[in-house]
Amino acid sequence: MSRFRRFAASLADRLIDSRRLAQIARARDVRAVVMNYHIMRAQSMRAHLDVLDELFDVVPLAELLRRAERPLQRGAKVPTAITVDDGKRTHLTEIAAVLSERGRHGTFFVTSGPSASGAVHWFDLADRTRHAFDAMLARPESSIADRELRTRFGDLLRERRRRGAPPVLEVEFERWKRMDAACRDESVAALAQRLGVDPNPIDDDERPLAPEEVGQLARQGFTVGSHSATHAILTRENADRVWHEVADSRARIAEWIGQPVAHFCYPNGNHSAATEAATRKAGYTTAWVTDPVWLGARENLHRLPRIQIFARFDRAEIALKVVLATLGLLPNPDGTGRAYRETRAAREIA
Repeated sequence: MSRFRRFAASLADRLIDSRRLAQIARARDVRAVVMNYHIMRAQSMRAHLDVLDELFDVVPLAELLRRAERPLQRGAKVPTAITVDDGKRTHLTEIAAVLSERGRHGTFFVTSGPSASGAVHWFDLADRTRHAFDAMLARPESSIADRELRTRFGDLLRERRRRGAPPVLEVEFERWKRMDAACRDESVAALAQRLGVDPNPIDDDERPLAPEEVGQLARQGFTVGSHSATHAILTRENADRVWHEVADSRARIAEWIGQPVAHFCYPNGNHSAATEAATRKAGYTTAWVTDPVWLGARENLHRLPRIQIFARFDRAEIALKVVLATLGLLPNPDGTGRAYRETRAAREIA
């Protein structure tokens, strides 16, 4: 964290409590905020719940949506809900275990394809592959400059330059996100094989929830939603693939949990009018993005915002992020930057 951001976080830590957050919410007519988690250890989850319980009223997602239909009442805490993306085994053993221990609810968005097959999510394999590439490059005997590797994977490689140092070749992870899912998966698998990377999950942070474990979450009282079939970036896919990602995943997860699936979240947060239409047609009640703002008075139920929260955050960082989110000052993790704020402002004026 930069020195300025640490100073701002420290200031937010001293000034922000539940009463001030409620005052900000009423002044800006925002109604609720949804937290988006990925990987957490039980100890970190307990620490985060301590902060969230202090600052917010932690409620189930369905209750938060009902309460967001009306302005926040004086004396009430701002409602928040916890959502968890991807469907990893540690979501059951670490996060859900702590939520149950504390009597708190959570919504778990599951990627159905890895759960059905037991295969690693593409981005976990890609991340390990990228690190394997860096490690190979660091070895004195590295043959990274050989023509075969540059020719075959050159579209993934770039030279990163640092002042006063020679350029360093690296894998550009974001280029995989700009591919359609079929090309992406083929590219990741090919480079992983070339570098000798194990294509199987290596621990419970990578191991997907098995179908019976997804059902176990539902039986414990948690909400289970869909995070697509294969974590495809839907704005890169054709209509048939979008429908498979949206509708087939809903049907499969519903079979596992024995009840309809009401909620969807877009992989990487990327969405469009076409993807919204698909989630509506498939029967979802809501669809969630990564616009890092609070829920306001008039929200599109198939483009609802969430704030990403990471395990490394302490109370100061959480307080700073939720305050900045009320002002629309945070960058969007899906890569759209300021554009999403301009789009939201235009919708609010219309």
